[in-house]
Amino acid sequence: MKLTARLNSGRRGWNDDEPAVARIACELMLPRYFGAGYDVRAVSAFAREIVEKTGDGLGLGRFAVEALLRSCLGETEVDITGIRADAMMTVHVLAAGLATIRLGYDASDVRQLAADAESAAIGQGCRLQDERGS
Repeated sequence: MKLTARLNSGRRGWNDDEPAVARIACELMLPRYFGAGYDVRAVSAFAREIVEKTGDGLGLGRFAVEALLRSCLGETEVDITGIRADAMMTVHVLAAGLATIRLGYDASDVRQLAADAESAAIGQGCRLQDERGS
């Protein structure tokens, strides 16, 4: 699947499909990376690493990044209101990507992750096209 051709009904520009797929990919990857009963200190360290890698170009700080990660891990007692959608999407992409690298995912694994995230996004109402544009 070619993700970019499927998102936003194939149109350029911002839409809600890309962030949804990125968020879902992160929601799928982080539990695999951290495991059940994860140590919240490991999540804090991961958030700190993302902030360091971006030079905090996102303008979020570690606590907001950590809140986004913990939200993707299914925690409900975190506040992610007020975080810009573009910053959320960047964190989701970086976190999912870093987790896939650290878990040794190959291209086939990443394609499957993208397909799973796309399917879930469609299930949540996103309007993705297939590669033929239909």
